[in-house]
Amino acid sequence: MSSDRFYLDYNATSPLANSVKSYLTRGDFLFANPSSPHSSGKSARKQINQTKEFLQDFFSIKHPVLFHSGATESINLCIKGFAAKNKKIHFFYFLSDHAAVTGNVAWLKSRGHETTALKIDQNGNFDLDEVIQTIKKSTLPTLLNFTWVHNETGVEWKLETAAEIKRQTQCYVHVDAVQSVAKIKNYQKLLADLDFYTYSGHKFGSLKGVGFSFVKELEAFNPIFHGGGQQQGQRSGTENPMGVYTLQLALTERQSTYQYDENLKAKKQFEAQLKAVFGEAIEIVGEKGTRNSNTSNIIFKKHKADVLLTALDLAGIEVSSGSACSSGNLKRSETLLAMGYEQEADRGLRFSFAPDFHSSQVSDLINRVNISLKNFKN
Repeated sequence: MSSDRFYLDYNATSPLANSVKSYLTRGDFLFANPSSPHSSGKSARKQINQTKEFLQDFFSIKHPVLFHSGATESINLCIKGFAAKNKKIHFFYFLSDHAAVTGNVAWLKSRGHETTALKIDQNGNFDLDEVIQTIKKSTLPTLLNFTWVHNETGVEWKLETAAEIKRQTQCYVHVDAVQSVAKIKNYQKLLADLDFYTYSGHKFGSLKGVGFSFVKELEAFNPIFHGGGQQQGQRSGTENPMGVYTLQLALTERQSTYQYDENLKAKKQFEAQLKAVFGEAIEIVGEKGTRNSNTSNIIFKKHKADVLLTALDLAGIEVSSGSACSSGNLKRSETLLAMGYEQEADRGLRFSFAPDFHSSQVSDLINRVNISLKNFKN
């Protein structure tokens, strides 16, 4: 809660962590180019290296760390880099994947690569055997995108499932881990078997425009940025020591404030009380599947999301539609379409709560939602 408003759009972006704001206020920044040979440059390099070690320890993985501007860049580095390494690849993705993933499909096809879209069911899950058998049919180098926690629905897939797919198919696996931090129970426990993990710092309170990836084998991907050869030649461009350090600050703070059980309890109370108020007029997306602790995607069956968003915003409640907007026009959610919500794909509202959202806040929130949407109960 901020002032007299409820900010419930944490899956879009998180406010700066308090530790990051304190750091920015102090102004003791290591500004020098970390590639410079002088003392200031060496200090900046030391900070970057220390943050790398912190990230490997924090997530219990020894994969090399690659810094970048965030998830969109990282996903493109992975997909395009894997394609550049091989004459022809087969890219497997799910219909519910983020646009940063699906947006690469046309690019790959235009260059002669093969792509296959994998289906999900109404709970946001997939048939493991079907996926394995589909990938096994390919004779090309294969890359699979695996969304650990879904940004629109909060549906969680298990990393062990991705590891099983890799074991049986020998495909490379990119894990979209963007929505995992402080939203599921074991977000710090990564599996070393998987090849590429992508994170965006602004999702958990660092500065925007900075992210990181764990890459098991750097040589499996060709660089798509060329220049000074920074980061072992995999991502040329001057590194951002100030932004990189805020990753460490924000993750440390998230770890200390996140209470999974309380967060999940509050979300379940919110959904239960919302159903008590709106009854059959709403449906909770993915309710029967395994979901994270902070995301509720609510379909209002008879009303489009853009109208509801306006009503909630006027009441001081900031949420998202969970689907892309273009020129102010709400688009139908590709995820909801993939889950079989043909008629309701433009009627989902995504409530994504703060890591410290707790049950004492639910009643006030429900009362305000009830008042602001009282004319949308039928």
